[in-house]
Amino acid sequence: MRRNWRGQRISAVAKDLEKGKISVMKTSAKEEQFLTDASGKRTGVVLDLETYAQLREAAEELADIHAYDVLHDRAHSEIAAGQATTLANYRVRRGRKVK
Repeated sequence: MRRNWRGQRISAVAKDLEKGKISVMKTSAKEEQFLTDASGKRTGVVLDLETYAQLREAAEELADIHAYDVLHDRAHSEIAAGQATTLANYRVRRGRKVK
């Protein structure tokens, strides 16, 4: 099971987003205030801090999931090819280089 940086199962995170944050974003969309230019074209939106924080958290979570997906296959192919090392071996080699 894949996990995010907080150790939560990714499927659980998706459910949390689906149940909690996304529904809050949908309900708060009624309260959004748009900034417009002189011709009336929308150029921005004003959000309350809670909605903004939820959007930032969701974006961070999606970035973590994307980074994991990008590196997952590469890491497994390097391990299979014998190009990986243990943390203990890395520390031993690193300690020799530093001294």
